[in-house]
Amino acid sequence: MRTTPRITLSLAEYIHMVFALAAIVIQVLWTATTKSPWRLFGSADDKRNYLRAVALKLIQSSEDWFSIRITQFLMPSTRTMIAYWGRTRRTTIYQDNVAIPGDAPSPVLHWIGSKPGAETSRKVMLYVHGGGFVLPISEGHISLANKLLVEAKRMNNVPIHLAIAEYSIAPYRQYPTQANQCLAILHHLHSKYGFDSSDIVLAGDSCGAAICLSVVSQILHPSPTILSPPFSKVAMKPFAGLFLISPWTSLATTALSYTTNAKIDTISPKIIRRFRECYIAQSELLPSATVSPFEIAGVTGRQYRSSKDPPIIGLERGVGITRPIGSIQRDAESDDWWKDLFRVVRRVVVSVGEYECFRDDILAFGDEVRRSCEGDASMDLEIIRDESFHAVLISDFAFGAPPSTLAARLSGWLAETFQAQPV
Repeated sequence: MRTTPRITLSLAEYIHMVFALAAIVIQVLWTATTKSPWRLFGSADDKRNYLRAVALKLIQSSEDWFSIRITQFLMPSTRTMIAYWGRTRRTTIYQDNVAIPGDAPSPVLHWIGSKPGAETSRKVMLYVHGGGFVLPISEGHISLANKLLVEAKRMNNVPIHLAIAEYSIAPYRQYPTQANQCLAILHHLHSKYGFDSSDIVLAGDSCGAAICLSVVSQILHPSPTILSPPFSKVAMKPFAGLFLISPWTSLATTALSYTTNAKIDTISPKIIRRFRECYIAQSELLPSATVSPFEIAGVTGRQYRSSKDPPIIGLERGVGITRPIGSIQRDAESDDWWKDLFRVVRRVVVSVGEYECFRDDILAFGDEVRRSCEGDASMDLEIIRDESFHAVLISDFAFGAPPSTLAARLSGWLAETFQAQPV
């Protein structure tokens, strides 16, 4: 069963797509010619800032003119994109089909460049890509993950494997399918290759980072509605690290940064709500839903009329995305959900852009972790604030922007994490 279904457009959607493409090209060309294109030949900072301005306009225009269905139609599937990336970089890609209970499609694990062998010291970074739960992986995701790991290996000369998770996209599969698929992948890494939790860094961006957090949540507080993890909080060694780029930590859209950054981020409040409604609106755990995620997937940003946040208790604190529905019974209750985080994860790094809509929710998540883990001598949490928009490194690598200090800091964190962990 495919994780990404084949999208068939109607005649009306085809016609709209043609006109939308023309509108997007005009808007992007206007930006490219009015944002001082000579900066391409200037300093690395000038070139990076120019390319980011063009990337911002391209993404914003696409969100405005395309429906989610059209975007899915235009983008290669995760499997196709990873295979293409491997061919163009002359890098071997290995695939594992992963068993999963129930009727969900089997997730796929893609090994980039090398597959675990008989090394005495084996480490792996499991990367879960973002895309609002509705989009497959992009070239920028793969290039970023590979580059960060290549730099980390260069710094400490430790053999590290890169594995990328392929999961099902919404609205065709909804919450909690994606978390279940990544838990199944962890089972696979442990049972087939013998990776212990201490050999693994869980990494992801945006909704992929949210999936990583939901996996950790399931270890901290096992829920009967989600697949059991391969490791238990009591007996496991901590994961080597938790690596989160612009994590989607709350399905609520009421934080102040949704207002202040609405027009300067790559993902606007309207597209975030469309992603959310495709992901969770008709989950089996929300039988009272009134919105059809398939209808939402068919409307453009210009047609979409923002809806209110769904009536889920604890929405602002991650319920439905980083922790299961039903994990908070009253809005006011304080449950120290992340209290034992550093019993199951040795180190955590979180990057957040000053100009992204998620900013305030990400910072609130960091504050909650610090409060919950206050007094825990093992707490190792680093929040990196960058003057940029959402998951900026993905577009940097997609557009060929010069390396930034953020990328260097994240590579350094990975190198320290893999070097410091016990063999």
